[in-house]
Amino acid sequence: MAGHLIEQRSLEQRDSEDWYREFRDKVYSAVGNCNMPVFRFSDGECFFTVGYRLPPTPSRRNPVAHYARMILSAYVKHRLHRHFRSGTVTTGFETYTGGEWEDARNRFADCLRRIAGSGIIALNFVRQDGEPLCDHYFPDVCAWLDRHRILVDHTNSVPFFFVYALLLGPDRQFLLRQRHVVVVTSLSPGKRSAIEETLTREQVRSVQFINLSPQKAMFDTIDTGNLVQPVELVLIGAGVGAANVLCQLQHLGTVCIDAGHVLDCYANPRNVGVRAFTRPDDPHWVVGALK
Repeated sequence: MAGHLIEQRSLEQRDSEDWYREFRDKVYSAVGNCNMPVFRFSDGECFFTVGYRLPPTPSRRNPVAHYARMILSAYVKHRLHRHFRSGTVTTGFETYTGGEWEDARNRFADCLRRIAGSGIIALNFVRQDGEPLCDHYFPDVCAWLDRHRILVDHTNSVPFFFVYALLLGPDRQFLLRQRHVVVVTSLSPGKRSAIEETLTREQVRSVQFINLSPQKAMFDTIDTGNLVQPVELVLIGAGVGAANVLCQLQHLGTVCIDAGHVLDCYANPRNVGVRAFTRPDDPHWVVGALK
């Protein structure tokens, strides 16, 4: 993201380095000791909860052409098909039809309320130069949270990018090394072996996998009966459905992180650097573990 400015919104005045260290240390202390779900809330979750919102016109762009393109996109997505679809061609799409979307959204609200009560929500409430991401959703999402009695405050929220920094930066060695790890995501044989290779290189003590449906993780039932104990860290890639997975893993009594794009980076190093805070300043960390 060289040359781009990201302005993080916070619920109180914080020093970013102190805030990150506080989050990191809280995660470290919970590993293997107590339930701590960490859920990332970004543009996909904004769209999922309140529906599509037209972004403002980026600077230096023709507003007529911009809104013509946005309105056409909105019509095709939400008038013609009337379904929720989020993801990429390379990672797959999470998809819910109209009726499924309403059911999944109600489930999501219940899950997020539970996560807020016992864990951390990593909010991507940022403003950035270039294309708008979530800022045009802020008022509606805050109203949605209030309507569903989901309390988000300075004690249970951190910036979205802290998760990337923790799992892809140098601090990851203290989180992963010699840990018993479980990965919960939609798996192909190639993706599974690539993630396992990366985690083995990171010197985890063991890694186990639970496969999810590729498109509808909000409706998945997670079977942990075959897991070999102990489990110290769970990494989840499930889109919006990670909220459902996190709530079903509370009985494991450890840190469970909605890792998402981090697992894409573990599976394919070409994804490193595609998003902000996914390429460490010191290239040694990429060459040494994500080559």
